[in-house]
Amino acid sequence: MCYLLKYCIHLYAILYYNNIFFMIFKKNGSLFLAWIMTASVFAGCQSTPSKPTDHPPSTYKIVLIAGPNDHCSDNSKPCHKYIQDLLIVRDCLREGKNGIDIDVQMYVGERPPIGSLEDVDVVVVHTSADRYAHEWHGIFPPNPRAEEYQDADYKKFLKYFDAKMDGGMGLVVLHYATWVDHPIAQDRYSKWVGGYYLDGKSNVDGDSNTPGTTATETVELASPEHPILNGVKPWTSVAEYYHRMYFGEDPNRIIPILKSSLPKEDPKPETIAWAMERPDGGRGFGFTGCHNHENMYIPDFRKFVLNAIIWTAGAEVPEVGFESELTKTYFK
Repeated sequence: MCYLLKYCIHLYAILYYNNIFFMIFKKNGSLFLAWIMTASVFAGCQSTPSKPTDHPPSTYKIVLIAGPNDHCSDNSKPCHKYIQDLLIVRDCLREGKNGIDIDVQMYVGERPPIGSLEDVDVVVVHTSADRYAHEWHGIFPPNPRAEEYQDADYKKFLKYFDAKMDGGMGLVVLHYATWVDHPIAQDRYSKWVGGYYLDGKSNVDGDSNTPGTTATETVELASPEHPILNGVKPWTSVAEYYHRMYFGEDPNRIIPILKSSLPKEDPKPETIAWAMERPDGGRGFGFTGCHNHENMYIPDFRKFVLNAIIWTAGAEVPEVGFESELTKTYFK
C-alpha cells in the first residue's frame, strides 16, 4: 500500500473522529464528492509507476586479455610480463575481501570469441603494441600486416567489439598496449579511452643509472579526489612511463589521474594515467606503467591498478581502495 494512501486513511480517521469530515461534506451538500475524492486517491496510488532506479549489477564481470611475452623475449628479464601481471590482477580481484562480487575471465594470446562479452563490464588489455609484425595486440592486428583488418573473421570481431563498447562496456589499456600505429586503432582508442601513444609525438623516458629506457620515477596524484586514487599514496619505483601521450584536439575530455616529472633532462609534469567517462555511459582508462613486473608487488601501485579496473567496470571503489594481499611470487 502506497504511503499516500496510508496518509489519506490516517487523515480520514482523524477528521471522522473529530466530526469534521461529515460537516465539511454536508456543507457542500454531497457525500458523493467524498467518494470521488477517495476513489481518485486509490486510482492515483495504483496508476503512478514507481520511479525506476539504476541498480549496479550483483556481479561485476571482468575480462583480462594478456599477450604472450613477445616483447622482452629474454624470459629472464622482468619486463613486459603480461601474463604474470594479469595473473596477479586476476587473483587479487577474485580473493579481495572488498564487498564486491567479481567474476574474472582471462585470455592469453587470444581475443575473446564473439558472443563472450555479453554483460561484461570491463575489458583489460595488457599486451604488446600493434607496431611490429611479430608482436600481438589484444584488440588490433599488427600495423605492418594491416591487410588483416580486411579479414572476414577479424571484421566480425571488431564489429562485435565496437557494439559492446557503444553499449557502455569499459576498457582499460596498460603500458605497451596504449601504443597504436594504425589509423583505425587510433580512432577507436580516441573514442574508447581518450588517448594513446602516438609515434613521433609521445616519448619514453630513460636514465643512464637504470637499464634500457627505464628511470627511477615518483608519481604525483593529479586528481586526488577521484575514486581511482582512493587509499593510494604516491610511490617511487624503477619504471618506463610513456609521456606526451596524444589526447586529441580536446584534451579536456580526459581526467589526468597520475603525473610524473618527465623527461629527466627537462622535467615537467606529464600525464601517465588518465580516465574518461564516455557519452555512451562507458568508461575508459589508460596507464603507461606496468613495464616492470616487480612494481606489481608495491602495495600502492597494485591498489591503483585494481582501483582503476573496478572503477572502469562501474563499481564503487572502497574508500580505502581495493585491498589485496600477495602470498606468492608470480615470476622468478
